[in-house]
Amino acid sequence: MDEHLAFNGKAGKLDERVFSKLKLLCRPVKARQDNAQQGNETTLVSQDDVPFYNTRLVLHTVEKPWTGDLSEEEIENNLEQIILHYAIVPQVAYYRNEQTVSFVAPYFGGGTLDEVIQKERDKTAAIETEIPSDRKPEIALERPQTLEWKDKLRILYQICRAIEYLHQPPKCERKPVSHGNICMQNVLLDEQKNARLLFFTPKSVEGGVGEEQFQEDKNKDVQAFIEMTHDFLKQSRKKTDVLARKQTAVTMTDIKKELESGLRGEGINWWTPSQDVGKTKDKCEICCINKPEKTFQKLTHDRLCGSKIQMCVGCLWNWQYNPVKCHTCDQDKIRSPVGDCWGAIIIAGTDEKQEITKSFEDDIEKLKDRVITKATLMGVRNNVVTVKKSNTTYGEQLEKAFNNVDTPEITTIVLVYSGHHGDGKFQLDTYPLKDSELEMKINCLKHVTKVIVFLDCCYPKKFNLGDKAVLQINAVTSQQKAICGQAGSQFVNDIVDVLTKPWECNCCKNRPLIRDYDIHRHFNNHLNCLPTETSQHSYTQGDIDHILTFRTVDPGWQKALDESLESSPFQKLRNKLFELYKENASTLRVRIDIDDALEKVYEEPKLTLKENGKEERPIDLNNIFRSKEGTMAKTIFVEGEPGSGKSSLCKKIVHDWCETKQEPEGQSTDKWCEMLSQFEFVFYVILREAKDECNISNMILKYIIARNRLEQESERILLKDILETNTCLLLLDGLDEWQHPEKCTLSEKTPHVDTSWKKCTLFTTTRPYKLAELKIDCSKIGNHVMLKGVTYPDKLVKKIVSRLNTIHGTTKLKDQCITDIKEKLMWHFSKCPIMLAHIVWLWYKGKLSEDMKRSDLYRTLLRERWFELCEKNTSCNESKYSDMINALSQIAFEQLFAKDEDSTIVFEIDQEENTIFKNQKGASLDSGIISCTNIPGEYSPKYHFLHKSFQEYLAALYLSKDISTSILHIKKTYQIHRSESGTSLSEVLIFLCGLNSKAAEELSRIMNELFTEFCERDSNYSYEQNEFQKKIIQGQIELDRGERSGVKLSLQHLHLEKYNRLDRDEITVLEENIKTNPSCKVSLYIYLNPTLALSLAKSNDNQVLDLENWRGLKYVELNANIYKDVAGLNVSNLVKCKIQFSSPQQAPNLASSFYNSDMKTMKSLQVSKCTNLNWLHKDLEPKGILKVGKGKVLKWLHRHETLNLRRIENLEHLTELGLEQLSYSDVVNLPVSRLYTLRVEFIKLQRAPKLMSSLLPQGICKNEREGLFSHLKDLYLEKIHMSEEQFIRLSQSFIKAGGTSLQLWDCSIEPEYQNECEQQVVSSECTTRILLGFVTITVEGFIRLIDYVTRCGHSVDFHLGSTTLESNPAVEQPSLPMLVAQPISADYTTELELSLIKMSTEQMCQIVGRINQLDHSVTLTLEVCTVKSDEYNPLRHQMVPPPNTSLNYTKHIKIKHMDISETLCLYVASSAIYFGYTCEISACFILPSEVPHADNLHFPQMAAIHSPGHTAKLRFYIVSIPQHVVERLASQAAISGHLVECVLDKCEVGPPPDVWSLKEKIKEDAAIQIEEFEPNNDELPFSFEPGQIWSIRFKTTAKKSALAESTAEKPEVTE
Repeated sequence: MDEHLAFNGKAGKLDERVFSKLKLLCRPVKARQDNAQQGNETTLVSQDDVPFYNTRLVLHTVEKPWTGDLSEEEIENNLEQIILHYAIVPQVAYYRNEQTVSFVAPYFGGGTLDEVIQKERDKTAAIETEIPSDRKPEIALERPQTLEWKDKLRILYQICRAIEYLHQPPKCERKPVSHGNICMQNVLLDEQKNARLLFFTPKSVEGGVGEEQFQEDKNKDVQAFIEMTHDFLKQSRKKTDVLARKQTAVTMTDIKKELESGLRGEGINWWTPSQDVGKTKDKCEICCINKPEKTFQKLTHDRLCGSKIQMCVGCLWNWQYNPVKCHTCDQDKIRSPVGDCWGAIIIAGTDEKQEITKSFEDDIEKLKDRVITKATLMGVRNNVVTVKKSNTTYGEQLEKAFNNVDTPEITTIVLVYSGHHGDGKFQLDTYPLKDSELEMKINCLKHVTKVIVFLDCCYPKKFNLGDKAVLQINAVTSQQKAICGQAGSQFVNDIVDVLTKPWECNCCKNRPLIRDYDIHRHFNNHLNCLPTETSQHSYTQGDIDHILTFRTVDPGWQKALDESLESSPFQKLRNKLFELYKENASTLRVRIDIDDALEKVYEEPKLTLKENGKEERPIDLNNIFRSKEGTMAKTIFVEGEPGSGKSSLCKKIVHDWCETKQEPEGQSTDKWCEMLSQFEFVFYVILREAKDECNISNMILKYIIARNRLEQESERILLKDILETNTCLLLLDGLDEWQHPEKCTLSEKTPHVDTSWKKCTLFTTTRPYKLAELKIDCSKIGNHVMLKGVTYPDKLVKKIVSRLNTIHGTTKLKDQCITDIKEKLMWHFSKCPIMLAHIVWLWYKGKLSEDMKRSDLYRTLLRERWFELCEKNTSCNESKYSDMINALSQIAFEQLFAKDEDSTIVFEIDQEENTIFKNQKGASLDSGIISCTNIPGEYSPKYHFLHKSFQEYLAALYLSKDISTSILHIKKTYQIHRSESGTSLSEVLIFLCGLNSKAAEELSRIMNELFTEFCERDSNYSYEQNEFQKKIIQGQIELDRGERSGVKLSLQHLHLEKYNRLDRDEITVLEENIKTNPSCKVSLYIYLNPTLALSLAKSNDNQVLDLENWRGLKYVELNANIYKDVAGLNVSNLVKCKIQFSSPQQAPNLASSFYNSDMKTMKSLQVSKCTNLNWLHKDLEPKGILKVGKGKVLKWLHRHETLNLRRIENLEHLTELGLEQLSYSDVVNLPVSRLYTLRVEFIKLQRAPKLMSSLLPQGICKNEREGLFSHLKDLYLEKIHMSEEQFIRLSQSFIKAGGTSLQLWDCSIEPEYQNECEQQVVSSECTTRILLGFVTITVEGFIRLIDYVTRCGHSVDFHLGSTTLESNPAVEQPSLPMLVAQPISADYTTELELSLIKMSTEQMCQIVGRINQLDHSVTLTLEVCTVKSDEYNPLRHQMVPPPNTSLNYTKHIKIKHMDISETLCLYVASSAIYFGYTCEISACFILPSEVPHADNLHFPQMAAIHSPGHTAKLRFYIVSIPQHVVERLASQAAISGHLVECVLDKCEVGPPPDVWSLKEKIKEDAAIQIEEFEPNNDELPFSFEPGQIWSIRFKTTAKKSALAESTAEKPEVTE
């Protein structure tokens, strides 16, 4: 078995496929509770030992660490030529893409030095708080020590040796380098408390920068080490002498000598060996990966070395670049047994024939170039002397050659001879070199102790070299003649092949070291067929002397790693997914004898992105996963009509993901594959199969894991780990074919995602009606994508025809197919890819008729599928086909309309009862009309139709033959067992329109009844109404296709909108419907000015909507500019009435209609801009109502200032009331006992005391909501003048209720609030929404409102916009009170959004200060606010920790589209830094403060109070920011001791000439890591000038550096 080295002396380059497998085993570094400098997700750690490496690994990803324009070769060389030293973390492999490099290193379990010292600091801080302040000075505080003094001194020495190795390497090919970031965060400890310095790429290289710059960089390293030593020993009592000696040190060598003296003086070992030495997990002490080479223990060390370093072949391999240093002795370097102190003499003999002499010379050159001087083999670079025929005699050449190698620096020589030999002499032209003379010359080399001899000649003699070790390999025995062919010496060729190529036999092992006896064994085993045989003579004094050369770098290491990673449980699961998806998810059926791979018939889908309910823009497939911010979207809903390609899209994703993850590196470079490669796992769930599950994890276990026959319990644990830590795509296909199980009590009616799945993307496909019924909040939809078939249907047609031609060996024209389909009026099916594919198939078979109805098309498809089977089965006939279709149609109908909605798509079939199906089962399955699957864990097989549309066709076929019974069954099923609107019946309706017009007419009537019942359950039905209308219209068009029966489908719910987007045929159908049976219409929706609504105007007045004949209307919603009145409205029948005029109208006809009816059925009433509402008062006499006759107003009504609602006070069913644009001053007799929704708007500002009295709870600040407030959930008030007391009481009432909404618009709030309410914290799972717009309120009231909203103990979504704050100069500026500790409770969220408000900097800082103090999750947004100038001293509101810090809450501050002061910017950003939350500032100008920036703001030095898992994140996007503010932010982040990530994206940083100097200033701080600092002029935002736009990215760790301290020299200031 071959021995593969996991590490070959250089960092190995990983391809994407292997790196992906490696990442599967790793997890993000988790923050420790005692240390806040963790949690960087760019660092991953394997949970267990990684196969092949046999140790835990760390993957650290950084932005590309090189600068300038380097070639690919230069970049790769820089990455692989890592620096190896026992005190430097070895980077054993790397993976590179365009943006980042991921370094792979062994994991060291002792943590960072900073973590260890932080524990000391924390323990000391805890003890100091317990020590009385009056303790006597002579009683010293014993500081706790995590590390003993000897450990600390040894750690410093080890790091010192590492830095010295960087600065002053032993004589080698590597140039000295500087580190640039010496700090405790970059020092790692192993389990034995040995230290290793983290090092990726150098700060500078000698020769790469000027000499002065390089010396300065080295001096900075020295100074940083001294500073680190000071921090490191701060807790220790013995630090004085050590620190004093270091202050005078100039170089690391000076410091090393001082530390060595200290170590020796106290008897401290320089290194603590691992406890695994000699055991199974014994590792090289340099790379910590490979096993140590036992032979190397015999290499020469300093005589005082007490514990020789354990090293492997890989680490010694690259000795010319990385000379090995021992950790226990100070020897300059450990000499390599190969190549180090070697010389070579290669001799070419002569012959009378010049071509033979040339052949001898070629042979020695081949051995020289391919073996002797090859760096990865013998590596003899210098001291190689060639002796061959020239103008200089052989004698002179030999004399010079042996003189050259006779030096103390050469202890081993390689001697090569190729030529003639006989009679004890080597033939060298006229100089006969005797064997004895050559022996004497070698023996005279007094420094040489080992000789390697290759003799390619006849009759070679064994050399006698006395005490010297000899490895002699001869071409033949002493009795044989050597062979030379046309390709040169056979012996030389064999030697080169053996030493440079892997041995592919099973009998010889490929080991990293090749010894003389290895070659001898190989030759004996494999060269027996030759007429000659090689011979070998060895004389050695130990194992070291047997070493001949290194084996060339093992090319199979990555393959071995790849194969080893295949054994990991993560990769095993992924491989099982590949197998499962290849079998089930990568094909698209286009006919029964074709099941081609998906890509052969797939065409790019036509996609549009929908935002806020509107289709915004088309997108391509590459961007379907991208959010508008450019990040990976968390939730994606793909909505498409039947057959539009939803399932095909899912299969496309699955197929391409499998291909991307399995193919070799470099074969997938397009954006689509790059996007898919980010997903480590894709879990594809067909929801129709998962009908009894709602938890996605259980779906995966039951319908994916179980199918792979894996043990579920262990896989459950593995799956939990994968979903919580890996980037996964959860692909859920067919939400419309799945129902939420009744056993689940959660209110969410979609498959459930665990909140811990932070990296998962949920991708769900569905038909449109399902998404409408579920009413999913827009905030829960990341990307709402509309799928509308394929972008290029003609390309799809051509692909299918081409494939059919290939299968059948035909040459039918692809363009002719497209032409024929269009001529037969069938191209409208191009919107539906599955239908288009089958139409092409029918065309290919010559079965396509002109202008076929959809039912005709499906009937033909089913027949062709059946009779395609008949060609292979002679027993098939028409009778059997009819029997099968009858059986399947009954099954389709019964299952589609089953009581159990979970069994509609996937179902069982009782074959004992359905004997017809039993007899035709085989043919049904073979034809593909119906399919059978065995779901794991289920006893009976499950069936489903080829596509849901085929089931709907067959169900319609069954219905068409038994109308009355079937229709009744559908009606009962939907009324009792469904909660849908009936729109889901639309596909069955369209099929019926081609099968049986009477049945279609009857079904449309039932659908209208079901939709009416839906309207009664759901008041917000306008979207569904529009969809319902579209489906009925499509059915009528299908009904009218071809022969006209005169049958009209029932459409009782009309949706007339300006933007209906109807085509010509649809408009014609709708126009006819409006004129037909208006008395049967149930609902009417008119929005804006639709042309179709003009026909509803009165004949003598086109501004009056005439509903005289529309007596059956129950739901009326009018929002139109074209009407000023409504006549003939049958109010007595209305359930919902919403009338909104575009301008104030008397509307006498409308008033007359309301007065003459009782309104007993009314549930929702909303009128806007109707100036005459006195019909709402029941005491008015009929004569008081204005009379309307012959279009003229006969009498005017007496106007009342107060609107009396007595007439509707006792309406039992009224729950929604909207009175908008009232011309009255107040409202009385409000029906307070039943309303859920109330909207009251006045035309001008009113006090409305009676209205406010009825809205306010009785008593002051009561918790219980009485009367009205037991029901009212949604209140909107506009243009009301209220007192601050009324406002506060109203707000508190809604907040305490929870799950409510309060909106105040254009109101005025007067300052007269005196009563203080006791703070009552009552948890609530519901969120209260409060929206205030165009409100005038005092500053005092505003502060009190903010105070209450932020600490009320409830989730509140509070929006305050366009509000005027009135201040009282006579009153002291109010401030928010400090918070006191409250009992820990469950987290809740406050959303606070302030927009278009003019506030002072102090007021804004007060609010930010309150955010800092809160002990729950909160989001603060400031948008388009104006900052008033004020002399603000932020020290009045210093940051203090929140009362409770144990909750894992989140905080987020956003500032958008504002000009903000430098003071506010720094206060907000510093708050985010210290409290560990996120701050986003976008589209802002940061204005420099008039106060010098170095003195304008100070913050207390605070401990890490926030959860260590919370990284402080600052993001500035399109912001103009002075560079001194950026420097201040960087400094503040470094001081804080927190992990901080700061990004400036497309920001203007000024002044322009000095921006590069800003980078140098920031780089001086060792605690700051710059990841990006580049100009960015791709797009110039705002008025920014070219050359001023920058992209800057940096992060900080817990390093209190000199730069940070210098910018914060002032002491803490308190007021």
